[in-house]
Amino acid sequence: MNRKIKVGSLFTGVNGTGLGLTRAFGETNVEHCFSFEWDKFCTYVNRYNHPTTKHYGDISKANLDDLPKVDIITNTFPCQDLSIAGKQKGLIEGER
Repeated sequence: MNRKIKVGSLFTGVNGTGLGLTRAFGETNVEHCFSFEWDKFCTYVNRYNHPTTKHYGDISKANLDDLPKVDIITNTFPCQDLSIAGKQKGLIEGER
């Protein structure tokens, strides 16, 4: 690979997608450029796994024109209604 794959993440969660990209292409071939996540625990996990990534909070307060250009934008599915850690309301009854 000649250059790093640049990745940005929206609604990041704990960034399982980013971790998968890093494992698939190799640590030296993926650059995680930015992350949007408002949950403090998830942000802590992201900063631990990707310390050089620019971490933003609430995407609704961001100036998207200031973000660097990336090759891939990932996003995660809000899983609070599906997770065993959440209220388990599911896709139909859940609000998220």
